[in-house]
Amino acid sequence: MNTTKILGEAVGIQRQDIIDRTEEQTTDGLTGAVILGRFKRGRVDAPMEIHQGNIRGQLGYDPKNPDYIAVQDCLDTNVPSLQVLRVKGGDREINCAGAKSWARFNSLDSGYDIKLNDKFYPTDGNFPDFIRNNLEGALGCTNDGAFEISNNSYSEYQRIELIPNQPLQDRTLVQIDTGSNITPVHIDNITGHITFCLSPQAPI
Repeated sequence: MNTTKILGEAVGIQRQDIIDRTEEQTTDGLTGAVILGRFKRGRVDAPMEIHQGNIRGQLGYDPKNPDYIAVQDCLDTNVPSLQVLRVKGGDREINCAGAKSWARFNSLDSGYDIKLNDKFYPTDGNFPDFIRNNLEGALGCTNDGAFEISNNSYSEYQRIELIPNQPLQDRTLVQIDTGSNITPVHIDNITGHITFCLSPQAPI
C-alpha cells in the first residue's frame, strides 16, 4: 500500500500548472518616483536623478520649501533615487509693476519668516517684532488690529516674500486688504508663500 507523509493533499490526480508571474509586483516598496517642483537651482530642461548624496548640491538646501521637503521625505523612505524636474519660476524676481509703498492684511498671524530682496531672515515665529527690531532701515510695521508693512526707503524698492514656518493646515486664513493705494499681494495656494513689492516712499 502506498502512503504519503504529506497531510492535507486531496485524493486523486494533482496538477501543477505553469504560473505566469511576469506582471506580479516583486518588490515590497517604492523604487522610483518623479517629482515636479520649485527649487533654488537645478535643470529645467530635463529631469535630474536625485539621491541622498546630491540633493543639497543639485537642488539647493531649502528646508522651508514644501517641494524640497517632499523630495527629502521620499528619500527618507529608503527610495534609492528619484527623478526631479524643476519648473520655472522657483527663483523668479518679484514683479514691482504697479507697486505701492505699503501692504495691508486684515488677518495675518506671526508664523512667517521673511525674505527681503532675496536675503532670508528667520524670525523665530514673530516677524512683526523682527521687522521692527532688525529691518527698521528698510521696512516699517504696525499690527494694531490690521497688519501693515511699509517701505521706509525713499529710493529703494523692497521685494518681500513671507515664508510659512509651520504646516499650512495649521495656519489661519490670510485676508489681504486691497485698494488703489495698496500694493498688489500674491499668495501661492500650494506653498502658502506671500510675495509683494513695495515702492519707495514719496518724498515729503
